[in-house]
Amino acid sequence: MKYIIFLFCLLNIGFAIAAEPIVLKHANEFIFETLEDQQVRYLVGNVEFLQGNKILKCDKATDFMDLNKIKLSGNVTIIQNTLTLKAPLIDYDGNTYIAKAFGGVTIKDKETF
Repeated sequence: MKYIIFLFCLLNIGFAIAAEPIVLKHANEFIFETLEDQQVRYLVGNVEFLQGNKILKCDKATDFMDLNKIKLSGNVTIIQNTLTLKAPLIDYDGNTYIAKAFGGVTIKDKETF
């Protein structure tokens, strides 16, 4: 399967500082579970997260809260400053600021267009 790894860490202050938590801003519906001592949220409908200067939007998400990682699916968009990453499926690691995007991936920078 083809995928693109996009490093958002280029615009962050480095890894010496502890990673910011990924904060849920909105979801139409969610289910909360504890699986193997990990807190997991399943979110559906107009899902939006924030992490620092990044906005993450999608139709559905699985939020592994204790790990600071999210699986985003359906019309996924990540916006950071002038950069926009879009894909049908993205695995985002909030600790390393790395997004692995799968499927029809587009990356746009408003400063270059």
